[in-house]
Amino acid sequence: MDGAGKTTQARGLGRWLAGLGLVTTVLAPDGPSAARRALGAMARQAGLADHLDVLGPDGTHLVTAFLRYRDWDEHVVPALARPGFVVTDRCAVCHYAAAAAVGATNEPVLRQVLGLMPVPDLVIYLDLAPQQAYARLHERGVGTEELAFLAANDAAYRAAPEFAGFVVLDGGAGVDEVAASVRAAVAARWPVVRAAAG
Repeated sequence: MDGAGKTTQARGLGRWLAGLGLVTTVLAPDGPSAARRALGAMARQAGLADHLDVLGPDGTHLVTAFLRYRDWDEHVVPALARPGFVVTDRCAVCHYAAAAAVGATNEPVLRQVLGLMPVPDLVIYLDLAPQQAYARLHERGVGTEELAFLAANDAAYRAAPEFAGFVVLDGGAGVDEVAASVRAAVAARWPVVRAAAG
């Protein structure tokens, strides 16, 4: 969830893999997305309380699902055609969990759209209590999510059928400790990484 450190860890993992001499592509853009910023601006202009109020939860998440698919089609799919690793800070389940957390009712449609994306070989979930995520976001001065959303988001992840296949790591540890755990999980999955890391 927001505040768990997924973008920091994705970028760090990408640098580590590249440093081992492994071809690596990283897709971990700074947030919020352009769509989120545009909807936020539209909401403010219309005097609405939240970006979700412009199109509603279902409409918002459908639009952003297509944008996410476009981003992956333009950046991830071409990278997968080459040897090496592709590291992202989000997968389709992130979208489903965020949609469920705000009461969207169109998950089957979202799954149709995002089901067109490549399925990750490994998903690492950085486990962090919603209260801790909330405190981190506000400490960084980027906190836009309410605690209730973060709690609902966490519950939605855990309820997703894909969650049982995730590698769950402690996201509440220090950045370096989490990075070591992430690297160990990746090395456990791919012998080529173990060999390169020595």
